[in-house]
Amino acid sequence: MSKKLLTDTIQSNTVAKNAAKAVQPLIKTDNLLEEIDLFSDDKIKIEIPKEIAPYIETDDNFQTLSAVKYKGIISKIDTKARSGYIDIGAKRLPFIYPKTLKHGQFVILAESLKQKIQIYLIGDVTMDFESNPRSMFVTKVESDIKLF
Repeated sequence: MSKKLLTDTIQSNTVAKNAAKAVQPLIKTDNLLEEIDLFSDDKIKIEIPKEIAPYIETDDNFQTLSAVKYKGIISKIDTKARSGYIDIGAKRLPFIYPKTLKHGQFVILAESLKQKIQIYLIGDVTMDFESNPRSMFVTKVESDIKLF
């Protein structure tokens, strides 16, 4: 499916709300599902993998804040999906990072995962209606200590 067709389909408010409800099982931490396929009457198939599910939401109750800085420990990285989780205290925040993230910054991500050291993720954060962070698009990674 083309990216434009997917974008046009998801931009329909009704479709977006239904898609957000349909992917809820993928978001639960104790499930065994890896992806959900959605089909339309027009024979359109949309595959939604587990890594993308947290980002399928309607924008009715969300706001995006830019240049937010969180300090925590990386608990998971998926290099194929360019995503992961950062543990901030008892909370776990999903994040994605761009292909253009500098190699040195990616090494900091990996070392945080490996050595369990706290680092800073800086980027755009989607907040829900109660001002809880839902997801983050990382633009920069920093560390207090020199890792290499």
